[in-house]
Amino acid sequence: EVCRAITACAFLQLLQSTVRLDSIQGAAILPETLSFDGERLSKIRDIIDKICLECSIVITSRQLLGKYGIHSREVDETEMQHRLDVLLSEKDARFSSISTEVVHFLRFSIERHNSSSASAAFAVSYEPQELQERVDRSVREVVSANNPVLALFTKRIYKVLLRALLKQPFLQKLQAYSLNFKGQERNLSSLIRSTSLLFNHMYSIHSELYQSILVALQNMERSS
Repeated sequence: EVCRAITACAFLQLLQSTVRLDSIQGAAILPETLSFDGERLSKIRDIIDKICLECSIVITSRQLLGKYGIHSREVDETEMQHRLDVLLSEKDARFSSISTEVVHFLRFSIERHNSSSASAAFAVSYEPQELQERVDRSVREVVSANNPVLALFTKRIYKVLLRALLKQPFLQKLQAYSLNFKGQERNLSSLIRSTSLLFNHMYSIHSELYQSILVALQNMERSS
């Protein structure tokens, strides 16, 4: 349905606003049909940002481990994401805390590798200070608004949401978009459920209004 697709695109565009939608500035840009949903929209946006940041951190951590010739384990990545979940749910989450979690993950992975190496020749040595500095640089890049990995995950999340709102299959896209981290199953499920519930409720009530607006725009285009 064309009207549903256009409305879904507009809905997702609103979610990408640069201001929080539960703020005074956000209330000024909310359409009348969502005027009481600023808090719900902001919570959805928070989940999106958290998923994208955590996925970006996992990719960055893999790259850092790769410098030592070590492959990360899914169970360790999942544990780190669960710890980041708790951390990023706090309003005053700090960069240093995120960096500390990544360092913990890397040191644990390196030490596990060393303890399981059959020979000392395969053991990996590292300087704690150098590791900390590498992590600090990498995490600062990840949390930057201009980070390409973060931007890519953000773009992919909205593509998945659009498919969900249009009631199209989307589960297979999670793997294609590298969003199938075991540690993100709960977040993704919560995101898709809450976004779909809000959009479907809004559209079921106001679909006739959106249809009339679309017809009016089409008539204007024909007459111009």
